[in-house]
Amino acid sequence: MLRLRLFVWGEMFAYVFLAVLLAWAGISVPWHFRAVSPAVLQAAGKGTPQLAGVSQAYYRSGSFSVSMLLGQVDYLAILPAEQQQQVNALRTDDPARWLVGGSSPYAETFLKMILPENVSADAHREVLPLLLPRHAREELRVFLQAGKVPLVEQLLATRELSGYTYFPAVHSAGGQPLDATIQLAALLAQSGAYSPEFQRSLQQILGLAEEEDITAFKDLEQFYASLMALSLRLDWMQLNDFIRLCPDMAAFERSVLLLQTSPDSLPLFLSAAFLLDSPEPLLSYLEDKQEEGWAALQYAIQWGKGSVELLVAQDKPLYRPPTWIRWLDKPLSMVQEGLTARFTSRNISLAIVAKISLLLASGFVLSILLERLLEISNLRRRRWRTQPLVLFWNFLMALVFASTVWMLLEPSLLKFSQNHAATLKLDFVVANALESLKSQNIEPIMIDQVTIIVLLLFFFIQLLVYVFNLIKIAEIRRQKLSPQAKITLLENEENLFELGLYVGLSGTVLSLILLAMDIVQASLIAAYASTLFGIIFTAILKIFHLRLYRRKLLIEVMQQNPDKKG
Repeated sequence: MLRLRLFVWGEMFAYVFLAVLLAWAGISVPWHFRAVSPAVLQAAGKGTPQLAGVSQAYYRSGSFSVSMLLGQVDYLAILPAEQQQQVNALRTDDPARWLVGGSSPYAETFLKMILPENVSADAHREVLPLLLPRHAREELRVFLQAGKVPLVEQLLATRELSGYTYFPAVHSAGGQPLDATIQLAALLAQSGAYSPEFQRSLQQILGLAEEEDITAFKDLEQFYASLMALSLRLDWMQLNDFIRLCPDMAAFERSVLLLQTSPDSLPLFLSAAFLLDSPEPLLSYLEDKQEEGWAALQYAIQWGKGSVELLVAQDKPLYRPPTWIRWLDKPLSMVQEGLTARFTSRNISLAIVAKISLLLASGFVLSILLERLLEISNLRRRRWRTQPLVLFWNFLMALVFASTVWMLLEPSLLKFSQNHAATLKLDFVVANALESLKSQNIEPIMIDQVTIIVLLLFFFIQLLVYVFNLIKIAEIRRQKLSPQAKITLLENEENLFELGLYVGLSGTVLSLILLAMDIVQASLIAAYASTLFGIIFTAILKIFHLRLYRRKLLIEVMQQNPDKKG
């Protein structure tokens, strides 16, 4: 007897150990539905170009101001002391190169024409303020007209247009900023800063604007506004090099608009664009993620180009583990840094399959353990566990366990921005009303991702309870007892057969509490659906299974005792 008990407890311990081991392995795979793991970003950046290398490359090419910009984001990209001394010496030795931001003979030649003889060492290098003085604009116009470049001539011709909405006309009292911006755009065109697609779009807008097309005029004014906003914050080399990275005019304008909403993120955005050789991959990500996107980009950029590329490709914010799991950070990080993070960064699809499979396997083992603890069957265990109904119950148990663990690991699955919910708008026209009711906003019923997830979770829990009750009925059916004894056993399990109702009500109460505390952001439909699922599954169980089986047993009892009624 003692040996049997030791064997049973040993078997239980083996199940627990295996389930914990599988769950630990699944948790160690750093992949998440709605976030990117920092460990994966770190692994993806290894062996890829770093900001420090990009900074040195720009310095060697003559763009020291771009290197200084990158140094504001990553301390490793800061220029060494010797190089900083060489840059600082330009303030007095070569003021034109200092104001330009690097070696650009084309821009230096023009600046030497307009700069005063004694330039202050503390002069700002932003390009637009240098062009605002009247003599600077006159010198620049002569300089540009001498080149006889068609695009430059088209841009300069827009100085004479008078249909601007947001800018005062060039020849008015407040026209200096627009005049300087137009000539700056022409200067960039003459230096070859625009890409072919950028140049094609600009020429098309200029042509339509000359024909007084209203839409083209707005597009042209938007371009000038974007250029003005950026040139007030960047020097010539920074502006010129950034525009060269823009594949088209739309990418440039979207970049400026994004920076207007987050002005303090200018060094970060430009550094990431210089690292990726284009701002376009960043735009959709940052426009959608906003503050979370900026924080994730700040983390990813320190690990290199591969890290930033993976971040924008996944289109997810940075994963922040819940408080209860942070005590596992150190042991998890040892496993992730050694193997799973590198594997996930290179094989995302396989990582997804591995994590889901490991969590399901852990839940399956726990379901077998629960089956043993509850003593579901008195038959031979191995034979009973091969029954399809029991296997289906085990699978459902594993699915519920894996889903619960995943939601605990990733609470963001249960949060959803209401801004994404559709708004229903109905228009009414009332003929006899003194004031017609033109529109009415109806509060939408939010059926979003979170609500669907919660509905599926409640559904699978009720399905699990339903299958468990079917197993209990099948167990009673297989026992070699008299019909009357089986009826007595069924009456004894009556509360168990109503478990779906209790679980449903508990789910509704718990959901309402979580909604009231704003822990879960879902629709009330999800809360009430828990009770509804409980009623439906309990009704199906009692009407289509329990009632029919009792009827059969009652008939057998009556046949065995024909002299007794009922």
